[in-house]
Amino acid sequence: MTFSIEKFISEAREAAQSSEPTRAIRSLLKKALENPGDIADANPLENDEKEVLLFEDDSVSVWITRFVPDIVVPPHEHKMNAFIGVFQGREKNIFFKRQSDGLKYTGSKVLETGQVLSIGGDGIHSVVADGNEHCFSLHVYTGPLSKTERSIFDWDSGSPIEYTDNNYEIMKRSPRDLDFMA
Repeated sequence: MTFSIEKFISEAREAAQSSEPTRAIRSLLKKALENPGDIADANPLENDEKEVLLFEDDSVSVWITRFVPDIVVPPHEHKMNAFIGVFQGREKNIFFKRQSDGLKYTGSKVLETGQVLSIGGDGIHSVVADGNEHCFSLHVYTGPLSKTERSIFDWDSGSPIEYTDNNYEIMKRSPRDLDFMA
């Protein structure tokens, strides 16, 4: 069976409003990733687009994202549960914890094609494609991500900075510039 964006959105909305949204959304992503090539075939990203919002309401946001090997996106928060399913390539998630003296690197996890990761509402992470190829993933958030006030974090001081497209672009880094990436 081929992947339908419309059907996935409908099922994600139901899952987000269920009595056990974490379990339901993880299950939905795992099911969709049984045939990751079908999601890749339905991928609406064009050329060098980095992300596309597929759907958003007060209960759920569904995005498709592309990460590249030579750009690490800045540490950021979602302020809601996030679920990531990789359908092409490998995605490295780098985790941090806020402390009084800034951000502390706490570890990383590489997701292979077909794997799912959940991040709680208080999680802070950064992302880069792992390897030499672009990584594509399907993201589900338990709320209106684009309407939520949230922060990115300065790499050096760990200070929160307003999450804007401009600040996000300014805070991107090369993996070579980050000690913990070595």
